[in-house]
Amino acid sequence: MSGRKCGEVLAVLSQNKAIIDKAKNDIDDGIFKKNSEITKISKDIENLVEEISVLKIYKGKNKEVFLKEIQSLETALANHKIKAKQALESLPNPDLKMKNSSLNGKLEELLQKGDAIRKKVSSDYQDANYNAAAHLQNEIRTILAKKSEISRHTDSVYNSSTRVYMEVKEILQNANKKVEMANDYEEQAVMKLNNIEANELKRAVEKSLDKIDKPKAMKFVPADYNSLLKGVDDFLKKTDVEIIKSFSDINTRINKVNENAEVHYAEWEMKTNKLRSMLGSVSGDFKTTVVEDPIDKKMVSALEFERTFLRNDSNDNFLKSVTLIEKNIGSDNFDEAEKQLETLRKEYYALKEKCIEQSIKLKKNIAITQDTVKGLHKLKYNIEVTTVCEDENPIDGYRIKCTLGEEVLDFSPEISDDGKISYNINHVLTNGKEAGNCHTSMDSIYNALVEEGIPLGDITKDGASVISKVVKSKTSAMKQEKSRG
Repeated sequence: MSGRKCGEVLAVLSQNKAIIDKAKNDIDDGIFKKNSEITKISKDIENLVEEISVLKIYKGKNKEVFLKEIQSLETALANHKIKAKQALESLPNPDLKMKNSSLNGKLEELLQKGDAIRKKVSSDYQDANYNAAAHLQNEIRTILAKKSEISRHTDSVYNSSTRVYMEVKEILQNANKKVEMANDYEEQAVMKLNNIEANELKRAVEKSLDKIDKPKAMKFVPADYNSLLKGVDDFLKKTDVEIIKSFSDINTRINKVNENAEVHYAEWEMKTNKLRSMLGSVSGDFKTTVVEDPIDKKMVSALEFERTFLRNDSNDNFLKSVTLIEKNIGSDNFDEAEKQLETLRKEYYALKEKCIEQSIKLKKNIAITQDTVKGLHKLKYNIEVTTVCEDENPIDGYRIKCTLGEEVLDFSPEISDDGKISYNINHVLTNGKEAGNCHTSMDSIYNALVEEGIPLGDITKDGASVISKVVKSKTSAMKQEKSRG
């Protein structure tokens, strides 16, 4: 009778253990590694999906310029987020590790059963133990087949997870591109809007610069104006961003130069107008001031009076002075013009006062001469009135020539500063000899002139009085009596 020996049983049991050990090395290590990688990939995918979920399309200036493009990017990013979430949800998640652990547990049970069989093995025939060991081997192989299926399934999950990872990574790349495109649109929008703003600011600067009156600026603030022109030229060459940043400074400079030019112009205009007004006033006074012409009994200009009676013509000098003053005003030589104006004004007032004074004096001379003639007519003298000077200018006084028989009297009335009248006479006979009766004749004349109301002081010949003391005393008493009456 034949049967299985104990060696055959032990060989099967050893083979069973070897098969299990080899499976652990070949299958379990692969499953473990792949599960670890699957876990890592799953975590990476979750991180990618989280990274995608927080992405946003930046909306700033780009929305003003590229509204449709930004809206399209927002829609595309939203779709990428949905796809990423769907991809994450599509990850296979079988509990292969648990199943493999469960199978390993069964293999341990089978190894324990093999150990139990090993203990039963003796020198006798071992058909039953052999069959039991062989049966264990079949169970082991069945379990190992399941473990191999788990390994293949693990590989499939790994491959699927890797594919999902790559898909989500591509989604992230595309999503980032949309974000980058939005940022690019922002840069383009900022550049475009900056360009628009810079062009507006350049036009504003040019417009502000045009408001400056160039002749005024070149006259009153030339250094600042030329510096400003260079500054504006440099400003216009700057980049859009630099133009926006420096606009306020250059605009302030323009306003300051314009303000300074206007202030200086206002000061210049005020000085010019003041001096021209003063010149016009003096000129007007010079031309329009009138004094009385006692001869023609009418009012004439001071210049005409001066030409007629004072043997002088200030008009040429006046016109020269006016021309020089106007030239100095035009040359902005205001201090010199003001000095010349003051000199001209003083000359005008001096001429005016002199003309008025001489007009009054001439008027008095005429009146005194007329009263003198009246008084002498009463004494039956033949009277001839001429001017003292040969040019017949009455300003130097009148000469009154009286004749009566052999007697000849030449009168030259003089008016003192206190208004008293005196006469210087030449009393001769027709044959040229000195008259011997000056006192008698002069007393009669003196009384006649006083009776005409002439405030007579004395009548002199060769510097000596020819009026008797008795007549002077009597006349003085008469004057006092009149004043008391």
